[in-house]
Amino acid sequence: ATVTLSDQNSGIQDRSGGDNKWKVASDGVYKITVNTSEKTIKAESATMTIPTLKDGYYQIETDNDLKNFADAINKGAIAPSVKAKLTANIDMTSITDFTPICCANAIKFTGEFDGQGHAITNLAVDYGTSFGYTGLFCYATDGAVIKNLIVGTGCSFKGTAKIGGTAASAKEGGTVTLTNVIKIS
Repeated sequence: ATVTLSDQNSGIQDRSGGDNKWKVASDGVYKITVNTSEKTIKAESATMTIPTLKDGYYQIETDNDLKNFADAINKGAIAPSVKAKLTANIDMTSITDFTPICCANAIKFTGEFDGQGHAITNLAVDYGTSFGYTGLFCYATDGAVIKNLIVGTGCSFKGTAKIGGTAASAKEGGTVTLTNVIKIS
């Protein structure tokens, strides 16, 4: 199928004098959606702050870092095969709209998440009766490693099914390794 780009309401513009080279309107992270039935491509700004990458690991130091890390994976700005480390204890009290890591569009975590002995506390995810797969991670699969992590006091996860403090589901085969992971109520 041939897809024709259109600048109408797409977030992209023909800025090259008609030579069919399309560019986004400004620098940044974009979510690209291809609709094959309508033969359109849409670029939406995915403005977000991604935690610092150091020595191959995303450094998660604050509650906002953890939220931004989850959002970046869920929106496709970083791959679910990444490595991340907690660099401090994280109190999630001020974050009221946290979406678990790898919970959008059935994205599955295949990377490494090292808590380095730190705790995540007061993380609340409440899907009520609308959705299951609730935990710090929705889906983990195929080589995922989650280690040295404390899911600490004040953390609660509510949904319709498949609820876990760390990972709600080990999806589609492979090995998921949890090492030194503790849930404290």
